[in-house]
Parts: sequence; structure tokens; C-alpha cells
Amino acid sequence: MSLPAQAQQAMSPEAFSALTTGKTLYFSQNGRFYGAEQYLPNNRVRWQYPDGECTDGSWQGSGTTLCFEYEDVPGGAQCWKMWDEAGQLLARRADNPDDIPIQLERQDELPLPCAGPDLGV
Repeated sequence: MSLPAQAQQAMSPEAFSALTTGKTLYFSQNGRFYGAEQYLPNNRVRWQYPDGECTDGSWQGSGTTLCFEYEDVPGGAQCWKMWDEAGQLLARRADNPDDIPIQLERQDELPLPCAGPDLGV
């Protein structure tokens, strides 16, 4: 059982940027694919949902909170706390510190293969 996010040493925006820029990270929760995110220059991101569709956005950091805003997601920023636990990157929504964290399964430097209705034949 992992400690609550408040008990962990949350990652700074600078450390997060150094870890992620130019990479694509793949996340799971409870053993199921949660999504993948490609980290582009200038804090731009591309999120891939489990169904393969993607949305573009950006992230900003303040203190140890990382907030993401996406073009097609209403309601404003989604903020997260991320930390390393025994060599495993974990993340939990900042507004729900008791939620089950998502975890990094793997990473690479490949662009996301985004599916969508506008791709044609």
C-alpha cells in the first residue's frame, strides 16, 4: 500500500519537464491502460485516451502541482501531484489525494498514433 500523496516528495515542474520533454509516457491504473501522453517542447502535450483518440493541450507547474489543460476537455485544468516511489513514477489528482494513483508503465520517444473520425481512409 502506498503512502498518501502528501507523504511523498512530489516532483517539481522543473524535474517533471526534464523527465518528460521529448518522450511519450504510457500510464495504467489498477492494471488497466489509463492513457498515454506525448510531451512536446514549450510545455505542449498530446493525450491519448484508451480508445486511441487524442487531444492536444499544455501543462503548467506551480510548486509541486502540475496542471494540464486540453482543447476538448471542459472545466479547466486538471491538476496532479507526481512522485517517484522506489523507482516508479506515480501520479494522483491533486483534488483527490486518496484516489488510486496512476503509474508509469513505460516510455519511449515515438509520437502517438492517434485515431479519430477525421483521419479518412
